Amino acid sequence: MPFLERKEKKLEVRIANRFTLPVKVGHTIVFGGTVTRTVKAIRRYRDFEAMLSHENADEIWSGASADQVLKLLEGISPPKT
Repeated sequence: MPFLERKEKKLEVRIANRFTLPVKVGHTIVFGGTVTRTVKAIRRYRDFEAMLSHENADEIWSGASADQVLKLLEGISPPKT
């Protein structure tokens, strides 16, 4: 949450599922009941590696490399086999 509060985190990553699919550009997302952000774009990728080949890892996790972000994301949502 501190990255969001300081506006260092510019890109939110979500796995497409029944909870996130209804989110549209222009919707407001509230983080922790205090920080709000407006959805500016929605981009879909086949997997995290494809996403990281198009997106700046530093905007997902400030100061992190693409490898670090990939490990973080796979720890949250392991790749499908």
